[in-house]
Amino acid sequence: MVRSTETITAALNDDVHVKLTVPGRTELVRGALTVRLKNLDPGTQAALRCIADGPATFTELRKIAQAADAGAEAERLTLELNRLAGRQMAHFSCIVDGEELLRARATGPLARFSFASLPESGRVRLSRFAYVRRTGDSLTIVSPASHMTVEVLSPAIGELLVRLAQPYAMTEEVGGAAALGVVASEAVVAFLLRAGVLAVADEAGKTEEETSPALAQREFHDVAMHAATRKGLAGGPTGGTFRFVGQLPPTPAVRPLHDGPRMQLSRPDLEYITAHDPPLAQVMESRKSIRKYGTEPITVDQLAEFLFRVARIKELHPVDESAGHIYETTTRTSPSGGAAHDIELYPVVRQCAGLAPAIYHYDPSEHQLTLVCENENPVRRLLIEAYLANGRRVVPQVLIVMAARFARLSWKYEGIAYGITLKNTGVLYEAMYLAATAMGLAPCGIGGGESAVFSEAIGVNPMIESSVGEFMLGTREEERRPDE
Repeated sequence: MVRSTETITAALNDDVHVKLTVPGRTELVRGALTVRLKNLDPGTQAALRCIADGPATFTELRKIAQAADAGAEAERLTLELNRLAGRQMAHFSCIVDGEELLRARATGPLARFSFASLPESGRVRLSRFAYVRRTGDSLTIVSPASHMTVEVLSPAIGELLVRLAQPYAMTEEVGGAAALGVVASEAVVAFLLRAGVLAVADEAGKTEEETSPALAQREFHDVAMHAATRKGLAGGPTGGTFRFVGQLPPTPAVRPLHDGPRMQLSRPDLEYITAHDPPLAQVMESRKSIRKYGTEPITVDQLAEFLFRVARIKELHPVDESAGHIYETTTRTSPSGGAAHDIELYPVVRQCAGLAPAIYHYDPSEHQLTLVCENENPVRRLLIEAYLANGRRVVPQVLIVMAARFARLSWKYEGIAYGITLKNTGVLYEAMYLAATAMGLAPCGIGGGESAVFSEAIGVNPMIESSVGEFMLGTREEERRPDE
């Protein structure tokens, strides 16, 4: 097995510029970021200046450091190399016989590419949190657990990755991939282990990710999404980058209406509500999930007031480029990331006086419902799924499905768009709880729903618009007096 670091090179990224200033001090510049290399021992300083001239193997860097300062510590050199990588200023490559096979980049300052000695025996396997994706024209292995991404530069590595899904013996004499060869296979395995893409496995083939109580409870998709949407963990841009400005038009603030019959809803008297609603503190204190309904169903006027309270558009703000307002926004009774309000509400009705069982869409601009699907099968399946999700306690009288129009946020936000959708969904859950409690209705949010059935019912590709939350609504069970 390849044990040395002769196949590992460190290099500055192409967008990094070097400024040599006073003796003992070097400045590296990437865009608006400047990293000053100072207060370093002469050996580490010499090694880091070396990679400013081009890639160098870690073995070469160690020799340069020791030649400049016999007391130079390898740990300080690796620390500084990782610090530069964590600032997206440097990367590491696996090079065998002049061919670059892999290139590792840090996604944030927590990344640590290991230059320590590898185990002489034992087994390794792919991290259960690692995944492979296409990035542009390249194949990239993403390892959220180690905060690294590794670009795969040789097609022959694919065969080895399949092998590494199972425990792989470090002492294997036969390489993992015939097309790659023994030496290159060993170098690739060692590099992936140093980058944290591989994890050490025990005799049973289990890694720490499966045996540690804290890590064993984390699911892949949760770890991957969290890492991809948080600055410091994500390797790419995050935030309101407006990357599609000039390429694609923004999605309108008000969703184009579905085809189907429309029903205008009654509007509640806001002055009366303001004067007679219980205080906010009382509503918050008495808020609870209620999974038992009264004998009478909710009425269409109650549903209308509920939707009016939680989702209606109070004001539409059109595009005004002279004021820097480049996409439509709305003001509603609850906040939303970027005032985008990407969530649409679809009441799925089982029992509602004045409204036939069906799936409807709420138009927050005109305060009306559009009949979207009256097919009994999807209505029943969505209601049964809600029944199962609330522990088989009750079938909702009305199920409010929250569906996200994904492009509404992703036009502006990069990296964090879906994270904002989930935050917006949580805001709506609370708004619905408070409105229902104030109205004396029975509210209950549930943790899951049937997105495939919903997408088929409304006739929209779930990549474009899909359900992200569900909320049950009904009348409260009649309270009996103690003497009854």
